[in-house]
Amino acid sequence: MQGMTPVAASPRPSRIRFEGHTADDGLFGPGSVTWRIASLPQYGIGAYAAAVVQMLYPPVMHMIDQASSIRRDPGKRGELTALFGRTLTYGDTATATHAADVLRKIHRAMKATDPVTGETYTADQPNLTLWVHNTIQWCTIRALELWGPELSPDDKDQLLREQVIAATLVSCVEADVPVTYGDLNAYIEGMTPLLAYGSDTIWFKQMTLPTAKAWKPKSYVAGLTTMAVMSVLNREQRELYGFSRPDAYWAGLNRLVGGVLQGEERKIPVVERIRLERGQLDSDAFGSHRSSHKA
Repeated sequence: MQGMTPVAASPRPSRIRFEGHTADDGLFGPGSVTWRIASLPQYGIGAYAAAVVQMLYPPVMHMIDQASSIRRDPGKRGELTALFGRTLTYGDTATATHAADVLRKIHRAMKATDPVTGETYTADQPNLTLWVHNTIQWCTIRALELWGPELSPDDKDQLLREQVIAATLVSCVEADVPVTYGDLNAYIEGMTPLLAYGSDTIWFKQMTLPTAKAWKPKSYVAGLTTMAVMSVLNREQRELYGFSRPDAYWAGLNRLVGGVLQGEERKIPVVERIRLERGQLDSDAFGSHRSSHKA
C-alpha cells in the first residue's frame, strides 16, 4: 500500500449521507469491517484494554512515563487518543491523513531514555508503533469474541488488511504488519517474553485500573470496567498486573459485562452511531483547526 492514495473501501450505501466535513468516505468506507465495529461500546473496552497491554512493553512504558502528558492530565490525554481514533476511522481522507501527519510529528518529538541501557529513542520507532497498532487490533478482536458481535475468520483477516493503511500512517513498516489473525496471535505470543511490570508501570496501574471499594455505585462501575478490561487480556498479561482469577470468575464476569454492553449496543443502530461519530468530527477532528484539542 505504500505510495497509494487512500480511497473509500466500498461504494457508499444510500443511507450514508455526506455531511459537513465528509468530502469522501475516508480510509475505510461504509462497507468495511472497521466502520462496522468501531462505534460499538465493545470496541471502546477493547481500546482501553489495548492501552493497558501496551504499557507492559517497557520501551513504551518508559516513553509514557517520561514524555507523555497522561500523568498530568489523564482525562485530556485519553480524550485525544480517542479523538485520533475517531478521526482516522470516520474522517474524510484529507482529515484522516492530516491527523496522522500531526501525530507523527508529535511522536518524532517525544523522547525517552532506557533506564538500563541509557539509550535515547523517539516515540516513532517502528517497533513501538507496531506494538501499539497490533495490540489495538488484537484487543478489539478479543473483545468482540467475548461479547459479540463475533467476527467470522474472514472478517478478522479483512479487518487486519484494512488496518494496514492506518499502521503505515503512524510509522509502522508495512511488511511487518500482520494481515491474518493467525499472524497477529503469533506476534503477540512472540512479544510475551519481552513484557514486564516495571517500577514505572505502578502509577499507570493505580491511575487507570481502579478496583471496587465498599460497593459504592461510582466505585463499582469503575471496578467493573477494570475487570472487563482485564478479561480481554490473556493469562500472562493479567498475571503481570496482579489480576489472577479462576476461569469460572472470568466466565461469570463476561456474562454480566456482555449483557450490559449488548444493552448499550441496542440503544442506537450502528448506522446512526456512525452518523453521530462523523458529525462530531465537523467541529472536533484531531489536529484540525476546528478542534479545541490541538496537539
